[in-house]
Amino acid sequence: MEKNNQNNKNHTAFSIYKDKAIFVSENTYFDPNLVCIPKVYKELVKDVILTSGAITDRVEKMADDIMTKNKGKTLTFIVIMKSTFVFASELQKNIMNYMQDENTTYSHFEFITVSSYENDKSTGDVKINCSESFLEGLKGKDILIVEDLIDTGNTLQKLKLKLEKYELNSIQFCILFFKLNKNNEDCKILADYLGFVIPDSFVVGYGMDF
Repeated sequence: MEKNNQNNKNHTAFSIYKDKAIFVSENTYFDPNLVCIPKVYKELVKDVILTSGAITDRVEKMADDIMTKNKGKTLTFIVIMKSTFVFASELQKNIMNYMQDENTTYSHFEFITVSSYENDKSTGDVKINCSESFLEGLKGKDILIVEDLIDTGNTLQKLKLKLEKYELNSIQFCILFFKLNKNNEDCKILADYLGFVIPDSFVVGYGMDF
C-alpha cells in the first residue's frame, strides 16, 4: 500500500464510527518482508496495514453484530461483485455458522454488479446488472448491501436511491473498508456495520480490484 499523509483528523468518520470500527493509522503499517505476500502483489505492496488474520477476526465480529441486531428477521444480502467476493464469502461462512448455532435469522445471499461508467466515462447514474424481476422481488424485504470499500460513496448512494423505489422494508450497509479522504467527508451512506477505517492509500489484497 502506498502511504498518503493527507489524513484529516477532523473527518466526520472519526465521530460517526468511533467505537464502531477499527481505525488504522499509517503509524501501524509494517514491512511486507515480515509476512508472506502473494506473488501477484509483490511489486505493488510497499506497506502492510492489516494481516488476513486481523481481517478474518473482524469479519467474524461483524457477522455476530449483524445476527444480533437482526434476530428473527429474514435478511437478503446483496453482494456487489466482483471485488467484494472474498469479503462476502468470509461473511457468509460466519453468518451460516451463527444460523446453525442460534437457529434464528434466516438469510440468503444474492450477487449483483453495478456500474456508473460507460466507455470509461461517468454516466451520472448507476446501472444494476440484474433482472427487473429480481429487483421487483425485493419489495417488502430487509436488505443488507455488502461492499468492500467506500471511497466517495457516490455509487452506493445512487444504488440506495434506486433500490428504495422497489419498496424495501429496510436497507442496511455492511462495508469492510472506509477510506478517509476529502471526497467522502459528507458521505451520505452510513455503514451499519464497518470493518476498518483506513488512510487514503492505494489498497490491494483480499480480492480487491487493482
